[in-house]
Amino acid sequence: MQFDSIKFYLPENSDVLRNIGKIFRNCVGNYVDAVYTGKSNIVLMSDDKGKLKACIEVQNNKLIQAKLFANKPAHNNKQINDEIIKWADKANINYDNCSDIFKPEKQILPQREAV
Repeated sequence: MQFDSIKFYLPENSDVLRNIGKIFRNCVGNYVDAVYTGKSNIVLMSDDKGKLKACIEVQNNKLIQAKLFANKPAHNNKQINDEIIKWADKANINYDNCSDIFKPEKQILPQREAV
């Protein structure tokens, strides 16, 4: 799935996942077995030049974690955070309980009296 200059995609194979872990300085390379068995899905987010921006873990249509370089939470970068929310909404992935995402407050409009 791609939005303008941002691309969301699955790693091609376990070697890619291991290399991403080394490059991104996180433990995503250890998720090979979980991905292989279907326990987790890892989604990668890159910019229009192919530079990796985030690693996202999804289980049962729920966003478990969304990490920037060196395991920093996605909410540390507003643009990336907002793109992940847009992607999750479009893909019908729930992110309500993911502490790595800053969720915008839902506006609750005051109820109007019937006229």
